[in-house]
Amino acid sequence: MPQWIALSRTQHADHFYLPRQGYTFADRQVIAPILLAELPKLLPHYALGFIKQEAGYQAVAFLSLDGQTNLYLHSDGRWLCNYVPASLRGYPFTLANTEDGQKALCLDQAHLSEEQGEPLFDEEGNLAATVQRTLEFLNQCEQNREPAVDGCPGGSGRHRAVATQDRKGRRAGTHQCERPVSGK
Repeated sequence: MPQWIALSRTQHADHFYLPRQGYTFADRQVIAPILLAELPKLLPHYALGFIKQEAGYQAVAFLSLDGQTNLYLHSDGRWLCNYVPASLRGYPFTLANTEDGQKALCLDQAHLSEEQGEPLFDEEGNLAATVQRTLEFLNQCEQNREPAVDGCPGGSGRHRAVATQDRKGRRAGTHQCERPVSGK
């Protein structure tokens, strides 16, 4: 289980991070949160569903049948599918909520190093280029995160992910909110 550390210019200016080597960190991960924008790439390869949370539902890709073994992960750490869910690609970094409601860039403590690896910051104290690109990716994922399914226009009702095709026959996905029928 990752131990996330919020990165700080003052505390980590001279530190490094160890890039992930494959996806071995996900060996016991049985679901992956997904973005609805990923549906077209996920539909051909993953079983998808929704998990109820406090504020609605989270779209997920199921990675396991037995609740223990990630079927998409080879023993050498390679991902066995052409498309890796975005929630896994940012590792060993993530965005986490701070106590004041802001987002902080965090690193799994197991990937923090004082001696070797890739630099976290450059000589001017800015995020190193690779870390900056990862932060931009994580921010983009956060911006694309769909509101909780119960946040659909029209209030709660029946919700479903629907696989469709565009005019050229390409797979596309969408989320449908079916409003409850009112007596009016």
